[in-house]
Amino acid sequence: MSLMMACWKENDFKDSACAKEITAFHKCTEEATKERQGVKEADLKGVVQEGRLTSRNINKLLQRFPHPVKPH
Repeated sequence: MSLMMACWKENDFKDSACAKEITAFHKCTEEATKERQGVKEADLKGVVQEGRLTSRNINKLLQRFPHPVKPH
């Protein structure tokens, strides 16, 4: 991302001059998203058995994926 931003700054924020950096950034974000999704799926494997969760598994999932707290 920093290379893309530096290129934009050097070229008055013209996308055409930084096409190589933009393409590399998009490729990197796609790979990171796929990897992150694979990790989440692997984390959930073995937790769900026959569509039922034990209380221990529920607590494990809640610790991994907590709900956001609403500001008062």
